[in-house]
Order: sequence, then structure tokens, then C-alpha cells
Amino acid sequence: MTRLSAGLNKVLLLLLTLALLSCAASAAGTGTLHVINATGVAKDDTATVSVVLTNDYNPKMGSLGLKIYYNSAVATAVSADSPVGFTLPVDLSSPITVGGATVTGVSNGDPIIVNITFQSMKNDGSATDIGLYVQSARDIAIPPASLTVSVVNGTFTTRDEVAPVIDITTTTSVSPTFNIAGTITDVGGMETAQATLANATNTVPFDLNLAGSVPDYTFDHQVTWPIDDSVTLTVTATDAAGNTNTATQTINVVDVGFSQPEPTNCSYIKDQPPVIRVFTQQMNKSTVTMTLTGPDTISLDVTFPPGSNYATNTTPPALVNGTWTVIATGNDTSDNPYTYPWTFTLDRVPPTITAFNITDSDGDGYTEAGETLNFSWTVAGADVVHLMDNDTQTIFFNSTAASGLDSVNISVGNRNMVFAAFDNAGNAAYEPFHLYNDYMIWMNSKKMGEISGIDTTYTATKDISRTAVSSITLYGCNVTLPTLNQLKRTVTNVGQVTSDTYVTVDVNADRTLSGSETYPNVWVLDPNTDLDFLVKVPNVHNATLVLAEANESYIADLIAGGSGGMHSVNYTELIKTSPMQATSPRPSATPIIR
Repeated sequence: MTRLSAGLNKVLLLLLTLALLSCAASAAGTGTLHVINATGVAKDDTATVSVVLTNDYNPKMGSLGLKIYYNSAVATAVSADSPVGFTLPVDLSSPITVGGATVTGVSNGDPIIVNITFQSMKNDGSATDIGLYVQSARDIAIPPASLTVSVVNGTFTTRDEVAPVIDITTTTSVSPTFNIAGTITDVGGMETAQATLANATNTVPFDLNLAGSVPDYTFDHQVTWPIDDSVTLTVTATDAAGNTNTATQTINVVDVGFSQPEPTNCSYIKDQPPVIRVFTQQMNKSTVTMTLTGPDTISLDVTFPPGSNYATNTTPPALVNGTWTVIATGNDTSDNPYTYPWTFTLDRVPPTITAFNITDSDGDGYTEAGETLNFSWTVAGADVVHLMDNDTQTIFFNSTAASGLDSVNISVGNRNMVFAAFDNAGNAAYEPFHLYNDYMIWMNSKKMGEISGIDTTYTATKDISRTAVSSITLYGCNVTLPTLNQLKRTVTNVGQVTSDTYVTVDVNADRTLSGSETYPNVWVLDPNTDLDFLVKVPNVHNATLVLAEANESYIADLIAGGSGGMHSVNYTELIKTSPMQATSPRPSATPIIR
């Protein structure tokens, strides 16, 4: 047995370790193969589809095994090349195999791996997937390491020059209530469909809702038409490429069949229906059946009350919430078959208002008339929301959005308001609030009883010092003051005045008024003279007017001070502390404080 020296053993161990590490290494970076699509290619024309490798591999990609799939009924590959040097087969039928290796590696970035030129075989908007399947991918290292490559398939779409194919299935003899029904076939995809009913004097259009998907669509729209012979039914269909086709059919609307269903067609109800019925004309009553379909399929017993042409089920089964379809069938007296479907939706679940917040904008914390009220909402299960007067049902705002932010300004207050969320079945949820009239000062007190005739539990004060928001007429001797430059108004004792009284004010409370904004007169009343005045303020139905007697000694001091003294009047000194009240206005005053 040959022994190796310790030093040689260490060298071999190091080489073996390096080899193992080299075998375990893998490339860094990522790569995605994706297709640059071709769209709207006319029949027999060609277009090139490119397969691109977006990558930052390090080391770079050195070899690739790739299969490319397509539908040869839609497009045929006529040529192909690989700018990076991979090999391609002579036979380009699906799947196309891309393979081989490159010594220098595929560059980073977005190199094109292969270009394939396809010839379009269709003119109807047909499309084929360009499918990518990576069999193998390795880098240029020695030994090469496997690469992970993501793929994003593409499409080759032909130009759509073929109009939709329309098949009207509505029978030629229909009752006054019937369905415009049929199918539309379009490979490239549909856009819109409309129908018209026309006689010699009248043409009525209808939009048709299409069900289904490429290439098969259906339409089924219920209409009502008076008894009439030779009515022309026209259906027009336009596909996504703008191709249009029209189909017509002559129908006779006869006094026969089914109509006037209950619950009504396409209705929403919130209670179990007491009956399910449909009116019949010239029908063999013994052949009439009704079947419920939807969440369940239920055959309904049908009776005709004495002297009635209503096919009636008087004992509908207990129905769960959901959309139900009633299918009435039967033969007329000439043994011609009729089918009449209608739907209704039972919804007992009210919407929920998960959030509603409304705030004032004048700073006193009360929602008042004449100011901007900002509000937000979030609802679930609602089809419409209203901001409304709960007593008069007057709506001031509505929206179909499930959530939002908005604002409203309502001129007249003293309203019991609600934010209401309704669904189509009439279920509702409410958030109430009160809309007050616009007041300047709010006083809230836990004290009960009256002070000077005023209930102090909840009291508000109007601003009547500004001519813009009030009208004051004093009958008697008026003395015009010198021209006022400014009137500075300050409200004191605001906030938590006492432990049981809280006062808040709006933005108009503490402000400086120009002389033109207020009243420039002093009222001088002779002894033994009746009070005679008229005060008007908007949107007040009942109030107490407080009249204060002037402090004559203070007025004397002002007069003694000359005209300069009149420029700075202390109204706390001017007004005596024992106010008078007036609750009986002049008979001619409307609207007024009383």
C-alpha cells in the first residue's frame, strides 16, 4: 500500500474541497422569457413575434432548451432566427424547439432569443397563445450551473373583419309580454347589442345585455307590446372591432300567453311573497305549470281562483334570500306551447352603516343650518345613501358610493335629520342627528328651572348685532350716534364656566365689526312710554328677547368725556344688570322673535 506524505494529503484535500464547492455553485440573478405580441394581423399577412430574455444572470446564460407552442389553425410559422446564436429546426410546426449553446453567453438586459414570423390564417379576430416551456437552462461557468427562468406567454391575434352572427330565437307569435331572445357568435369578442320593435307608427329601441363569453353570447330581454300584427323585431350587434350585423324577424303580438307576474319581474322584495301568480290569456288552464329555480328548484302548485285567469300559487314555500326565477309554461287553446320566465330577488338583510361622521365648520361643535357641513360615510350592502329630513323625507344629498367624503349646506334648520342607507329591496339603516338653526352662542347647563324666563338646561343665542342677519326697528325717540368706525365684540366666560355649565361659541362671536355692519342708533325712552319695537331674525320659530336698560350714570360719564369717549364704549358698564324680557311682538312682525 502506497502511503502519501502529510503535505500531499493536505493538497489533495484542498483540491477535493474546491471541486466540491465548484460543483455546488449556482448562478446568481434572475431571468424571464416573455413574448412581444402581434395583434390585428390581416389574413395572409405576416407579423413577427419576438421572444425576449430579460435577465441579470451572473454568470451569463450559456445554453437553453425551449419549446414554443402555437395553434397552426390561427397562424403558421414561416421563418425564424436566433440573434444570440441558438439553433432552430427546419420544420417550424408547433412546438418549435430552440436549443444549443453559446460560448460568450447571452448578454444581460433584454436580448431577443428568437424571432418567429407568422402568417395569419384567419380574419375573424381569432387568437392563439404563444406558449413557452423551458426544458433546460445553464450558465457559461465550468461546470455549468442550472438557471431558473420564468416565462410569460404571449398572443398572436388576427384582424377581425367578420361581423357577428345573430340568431333570434323569439317565436313568431308572442303574447303582449314576451322576451327578445337569441344568440350571437363572434370569435373576436362582442361590444354591444341593441333591439328595436317597430310597426307602421312607432319604433322603440332596447339595449340588450349579453351573457356568455367569446365566442358564444346570449341575450334575453323582456318587453311589453300591445296586440299587433306584423311587428318587426330587429337585432343589431357590434363586435369589439367595430363590425356590425343585423337580423330581423316579423312577429305577431296576440292576445294569448302570460303577463302581469307577481312579484313583478326584476323586482326586489324584503318579505316572503304571500302569493306567486301570473295572468293568462287564451291558455288551456290544465296545462299551466310554474317552477321556481335559483337557490333551489321547486315545483309550485297552480290553481285558478274562481272567475280568475291568474295562475296562482297561494302557499309559496319558505324562500331563502337570493334571486329566484319563476318559469311558467303551458299551451294555448290551439295547443301552441308558451314559456314565460320572470325573476325577483328576496333580500331581508338591511345595509350596515359602519361609519358616519358629520362636523360643523363654524367652530361651535353644532350641526347648524346655513353653514357647510362636512361628512364621511362607509356602508355595506347598500345601493344608495341619503342625507335627509326624517320627518318630511326631503333629500339633501344622495350617492351610490359605498364610502366617500362630501359636504352640504342646508338653509333652514330645526330638522330631525338622518343619514340613511337603502338597498334595492327597501331595507334601511339610519344614523340620526339634529340640524339646528344657526346660533352664535350655545349654553348647556345641568341646572333645571327658569332664570328670567329662560330654561337654562339648553339655551342658544342668535347674533342680532349685525344688519346682515337681523332687522331691528325701535319705535320712539332714536338718537343717531356719531359714525362708528369699528365695534369690537368679545364673548367672555366661554368653556366650562362652572361645574355644571358649559358655553361654546362660533367663529362670529369674537370679531371686530365695521360700523356699517351694525346699528348706529341709541333708543331713548321717555318715562311711562310703552315699549314699541320690531325685531326680525331668520329661521326662528320661538325665542325670548332680552332688553337691557342703560346705565344712565355711565352715559353721563360718556357725555362728559366728549365725542372721544364715544369711540370706546364698555357695554358691561353701559347695560344695567336687571334685564327686561319681551315675548309679545308687534302684530305686524313676521318672522320675528317672540
